[in-house]
Amino acid sequence: MLKLKILLLIIFITTSKSVKSQNTELTLSINTSLIDIDNSNPEYPFKELPQLHNIFQNVKIFGFGEATHGTKEFQELKDKFFRYLVVNCNVKTFAIEANYGDCLSIDSYIKGGGGNPKEVLRKIGYWIWNTNEILSLIEWMKLYNSSQIKENQLSFIGIDVLNCENVSNILYKYLQSDPSADNQQYLTVLNSYISKKNENNLRKKEFEEHYLVLKSLALKLKDPYLWQANNSILQYILMKINYTQSLRDELMFKNINWLAENSKGNIFICAHNSHIKKSNISFTSLGYYLKNKYFEKYYSLGFDFGSGSFNAWDIENNKIKSYTIDEPLKKTSTEVFNGASSDIYFLDFNKSGYFPALNEFITSKVLYRDIGSTYSPKMVQKEKLKEAFDGIIFVKKSSESTVLY
Repeated sequence: MLKLKILLLIIFITTSKSVKSQNTELTLSINTSLIDIDNSNPEYPFKELPQLHNIFQNVKIFGFGEATHGTKEFQELKDKFFRYLVVNCNVKTFAIEANYGDCLSIDSYIKGGGGNPKEVLRKIGYWIWNTNEILSLIEWMKLYNSSQIKENQLSFIGIDVLNCENVSNILYKYLQSDPSADNQQYLTVLNSYISKKNENNLRKKEFEEHYLVLKSLALKLKDPYLWQANNSILQYILMKINYTQSLRDELMFKNINWLAENSKGNIFICAHNSHIKKSNISFTSLGYYLKNKYFEKYYSLGFDFGSGSFNAWDIENNKIKSYTIDEPLKKTSTEVFNGASSDIYFLDFNKSGYFPALNEFITSKVLYRDIGSTYSPKMVQKEKLKEAFDGIIFVKKSSESTVLY
């Protein structure tokens, strides 16, 4: 019995040393590979410009995710990277997880249009983007555009398909402005979508009939942006007929394709991790479609954080609430990445082959955070990180975004 105890003790000590050695090697690999980011403030430029250029030089579509929709640092870092990519990588379009029609007034504002910037931003519809951080981005885009010719100006485009009230109003007024045209059937259909009140009593059969009518309108619209306005309504109707998360992401993918065909520069996508990732766990994501079409021209960058606060929607009380996580989630990639030497860093997975411990870790199934606009401690995903993302941005300490009420 004593010999057995001694043997078990030796095995325990040996195993513990082996695990500790592996963890040390993994942390060392991360520290050696990471690109340190001094701070999230977009007003401060990056120091490691050559490294970023080497990673991004052949990319045309940049997918920037987030582990929560309500973290200040995530939104600031996207702003910081967007400014860098505009100047260095010919990015011209900021494509956001918001509805096409709800972003048109923002796009107009940054291109010289008038209006109160806070009021313009409020029209975006989602509380997650109605923040001081996104407002700062919009103001920078407007300032940048003021010194550019029309062909070089930046665009702010919504790619989501969950609402079409604003765009239905815009298209309705456009068709109504030409009394000589035979537009009555289109006006009748569009009138059903200019308010939720009008839409509430529609049945599946009516949605299907409306789809066919607006499909015929698409053949008459020569202007690509009017065509896309009509297309965004068609996409919304498809969602009402048969909603699935995979369909939503497929339609967002088609919107990115439209942008790629109708804009001169490269594209920056701002959305949740679950949309920009290139794997198809749980549902077929936007990033999965993009990677399978554009290959290395699409770069999927996930976000995560160790601890801190963030905003999320409190379903029970129907309001925005600040939540706090005191420590990294145990036995997850979050815990591992939190052990790195840098407080904010960028880790490119594509060169992990130089570091066996890191490569083994990101090619093995691990748990990681997957918090959206709502929050539950159970919001985690399990998959191989390298199959989901090309890289990750990690923030040790999160703080809540500054919502503009």
